[in-house]
Amino acid sequence: MSTLLVAFEMLAPLRELIGAGLPAYGSCAGMIMLADRVEGAQAGQAFLGGIDMTVRRNAFGRQVDSYEEDLVAPVLGAGPNRPLRAVFIRAPLGGGGGPGRRDPRHDPRRTCVWGRWGRRR
Repeated sequence: MSTLLVAFEMLAPLRELIGAGLPAYGSCAGMIMLADRVEGAQAGQAFLGGIDMTVRRNAFGRQVDSYEEDLVAPVLGAGPNRPLRAVFIRAPLGGGGGPGRRDPRHDPRRTCVWGRWGRRR
């Protein structure tokens, strides 16, 4: 992704737009691209940044290490009596968010599986 953003001269304009408050969503590779800090990145790899968080690439191992787990996430309508069935694939791990982070959700292993951040100003 970063190679294409650089090749098509989109990295700097997207960084500027996100820094100016453009809403952005990222899951898996998109979360890696939007993180301000990335553990396990390749040397020279470029990122968009914009979310005050640290992401660890491939934190859940290989595809064979995927698993399913019930989550309690009230903001998504999933309570203890009706949990949300989540599938955890080989994916990055997000954490270490700054002061704008709110509503983080964790799996039973206390791993952050999602969170929301306010706009950075």
